[in-house]
Amino acid sequence: MDSIFSSNTLLSPGAEIVYLLITILLLGFGAKAIPSRRVFFLMALPLVLTTLSFSVPLLATVAILFNMAVCFALLVDGFLVSDSTTQIELRRSVGDKLSIGKPNTVVISIVNNANVPVLGAVSDATPVGFEVIPPESVLKQQRAWWWRLFYAWVDGKKDVLRFDAPFRVEPLSRFQMSYQVIPKDRGEYRFSRTHVKLKSRWGLLWFVRKLGRPERVNVYPDIKRIGELQIKFSRSLSVGELRKRSLGMEGSQFDGLRYYITGDDSRKLDWRASARVDTPVIRQFSQEVDQPIMVLIDGGRKMLSRVAGLQKFDWALNASLALANVALARKDMVGLTVFSNQVLAQVPMTSGKHKMPLILEQIYDVKPNQAEPDYERVFLSVSRQLRRRSLVVLFTDLIDPVASRVLERSLRALGGRHLLVVVTMSDLGALDGYINPMPQMEWEVYRQASAMDLVAQRDKGLKDLQRHLGAVVIDSSPERLDEQVIHAYLSMKLKNKL
Repeated sequence: MDSIFSSNTLLSPGAEIVYLLITILLLGFGAKAIPSRRVFFLMALPLVLTTLSFSVPLLATVAILFNMAVCFALLVDGFLVSDSTTQIELRRSVGDKLSIGKPNTVVISIVNNANVPVLGAVSDATPVGFEVIPPESVLKQQRAWWWRLFYAWVDGKKDVLRFDAPFRVEPLSRFQMSYQVIPKDRGEYRFSRTHVKLKSRWGLLWFVRKLGRPERVNVYPDIKRIGELQIKFSRSLSVGELRKRSLGMEGSQFDGLRYYITGDDSRKLDWRASARVDTPVIRQFSQEVDQPIMVLIDGGRKMLSRVAGLQKFDWALNASLALANVALARKDMVGLTVFSNQVLAQVPMTSGKHKMPLILEQIYDVKPNQAEPDYERVFLSVSRQLRRRSLVVLFTDLIDPVASRVLERSLRALGGRHLLVVVTMSDLGALDGYINPMPQMEWEVYRQASAMDLVAQRDKGLKDLQRHLGAVVIDSSPERLDEQVIHAYLSMKLKNKL
């Protein structure tokens, strides 16, 4: 037998190594499989035996038989795992409405209908541009370079899969895992099919399969935050009478009569009604409803810059929708207009809390552009639409004195008749590095002076809006912008300024 192996090159130890490599390649291209580390250790043993066969010829025969056994085991193991993958079901659960800038949970369920356990790892294909917070089970997010190449070959794409989450599903049972995604931009996105890396029954191969189905999701403004603010500010609707008077919440709209209670304002006594029932009766007033609120959002180039991870436009859109939700809950009318050099999106004046989902659908995917905002054109158009005194809330940004003067001149079309609120985002913290340090070089002195001048010009522009137009100016950090705007709206409503 030794003479046969030594004389026939087709049965030599070197040829058997080639056969083993061919088997691995066939499994890779045919079944999309890659050998595990165990196979490489098994391949090393015949090489050692072949080296020693120069002294002990019988070891060459052992090496050949061992290689043939490994080839056979690879084929059988590949068949077994291919059969078991048909009995695995995967479902991805992700909400159809994701909130921008907030963690959104994605749940993956794997059902094993086979009678043997399944061991593997999940690599979900998330949309490009999503930040991924991997599951707690993922200790190492960066995978080896050969796995990245293999996934790219299977999927035809690169850098789509963000993590490998290991799992083990017992026979006839279910496994569930979750991770989170943080979208950075609004719009429509697509989750591809989920990649599952399965270990063969004997541990010789890894198979990659794409399971589940692709899904389309929409990234909305921060609807979670909108709901939280609605709950927070709804408490002010149920305070007692004494608290209402201290807050000035009584309003000016006649709401009926009630018997006098000690501590009531005697100026509200209704003498005729009191005379009829021979008991003091006072007039009761409530806040006015159906008051128009027009929200204007600048969608020009100044709103494209990012602050705290989001575009200024997205912070403004989040705050405007939070304001709209609170106003609709108080039975006021709300309209929204997004503009740059032209109107980008418009929601006509509407009322009723049930209209909030419709407003979201009309406004959620609007994008800002690089154009300069045409304030005058838009303000004149809005002025023609508003037939009665309204609250006009403008979200914009003031960078230079020229833009401030243009805005002030254009706002005169609205300021004489309507109550104005101008909302800007104070992101000047980026200039602290230029203002606070003591300059050492001449060019640093000029840089510091320019930064200080920019801050001074911006403050002057905001003060001019207050002084010349009587506008309420809100200059807040982006994280607290929505609360500041809602507080201003409620304060004006409680004080009957509308």
